[in-house]
Amino acid sequence: VKSVAFPSDSKFIAAGLNDGTVNVWNSTTGEPIQTIKSKRQVRFELVAFSHNPDFVVTCSSQYKIEIWDLRTGKRLYTFGAWKEELCLAISPHSRLVASGSSYGTVKIWERTRTAEKRLRELQNHRYSVHSVVFSHDSRFIASGSSDGTVRIWDVETGECLETFNGHERRVNSVVFSHDSTMIASASADKTVKIWNVGTGMCQRALQGHRDGVNSVAISHDSGILVSGSSDKTIRIWDAKTGQCLRVLEGHSTKVSSVALSHDSTRVASGSDDGTIKIWNMSILLTMLPASGVDTPTSTSSDFS
Repeated sequence: VKSVAFPSDSKFIAAGLNDGTVNVWNSTTGEPIQTIKSKRQVRFELVAFSHNPDFVVTCSSQYKIEIWDLRTGKRLYTFGAWKEELCLAISPHSRLVASGSSYGTVKIWERTRTAEKRLRELQNHRYSVHSVVFSHDSRFIASGSSDGTVRIWDVETGECLETFNGHERRVNSVVFSHDSTMIASASADKTVKIWNVGTGMCQRALQGHRDGVNSVAISHDSGILVSGSSDKTIRIWDAKTGQCLRVLEGHSTKVSSVALSHDSTRVASGSDDGTIKIWNMSILLTMLPASGVDTPTSTSSDFS
């Protein structure tokens, strides 16, 4: 499993798989809803939901970015991404798509019903870009790179507004808080860092993973942060204090992607072991021991 995502209403869970498909399930019952497969028999490496749950965006091993109708499984738009794309994001208003490449660039695309339109290409990272994300008002993009930096860009002008330095290795995942005042970044240096967008300062560094951190997600109220790591675990953190609240075990290989439902009641984790687990946050947090000590648990539902 390369990546997992919830749409904004959290009724579905989608995963991009190495077999060339995007599979969609009912996130509560596990019932299969849709399988989207390219006729070209290529792999979907990346998947991202639009804010409108009728659409899903994919990037394939042939470096084509495509938008699909989730209800019919039909491809609606194709963007000619001629350089190798490593990451993908779609804006909350579902009009813009951003991609990051192995050449260190971030491209912004606008989807229309008549033709693709590439708005601009952002060039400041020295090495490959492994994560891109839009702010919730769609005004800004954050990108994380192999150069160890996180950059914030103005979508309208393409200007680089801020550069966050502090990670010692590649940045694998970045995410904005809902109010866009905070960014969390996950790195191959085994840490998650929380940044103040206004000051550019690192507020705290979350340590505990025993291997690189591949994915990070943050709750709607910015109170909870979730990270997935190559150490096979998912960690739940108090974003305000930096305390690790839970360590979730159950995957047999690295956790490649994590996602939080919009209401923060469920966590989805995708792994190279080929499974997706849905974790019940309400149960997990009420199980928190009085001592606050990390306690592994495997309370989850499996999709595969």
